[in-house]
Amino acid sequence: MGFLPIKKFRRCFDRYNGNYRVRSFENRDWRIYCDFAQILIHEARQLYSNDDFGLQLQETVYALDASIIDLCLSIFPWARFRKTKGGIKLHTLLDLRGSIPSFVTITTAGVHEVNTLDDLIPGPGAIYSIEKDQRLNLLTNQMTLPAITIADLYRCRWQVELFFKWIKQHLRSRAFYLNLFGS
Repeated sequence: MGFLPIKKFRRCFDRYNGNYRVRSFENRDWRIYCDFAQILIHEARQLYSNDDFGLQLQETVYALDASIIDLCLSIFPWARFRKTKGGIKLHTLLDLRGSIPSFVTITTAGVHEVNTLDDLIPGPGAIYSIEKDQRLNLLTNQMTLPAITIADLYRCRWQVELFFKWIKQHLRSRAFYLNLFGS
């Protein structure tokens, strides 16, 4: 963990009465990882705050989307999605400068991403790109931006799709299965 802020990582463990050197990972409080993820996100956003993502905008631009992660229904019966299929939905608000998730929540697979809007705290002057039912609907209250910039904002949404592709390629569902049985 040479590239990670180890002192901040230790502070997260100490906050929840955990000794990070002794306790096993499966018994740790989930809030440790949540706090540490927030620290990493904050540091990454500072590193990429001036990054160019293809548009010359001063505002922070976010893309909100969700993706279903399939789970085996016989192993995860609580994750019922369809009659013979299980899954969870990963809702992500991605900061397009650096492709950094600024909000992530996991729900059952049947929850639509619009239902997570109440959990978001809108940033002042930020631009949000939200896709509705796989259809091209461009709605904006940004009357000062040219139409081509609005269209380019929608094009930049592809970053959130690439993020989900990366997550699914690197998600080790076999590890979920093995850890469930203590192997």
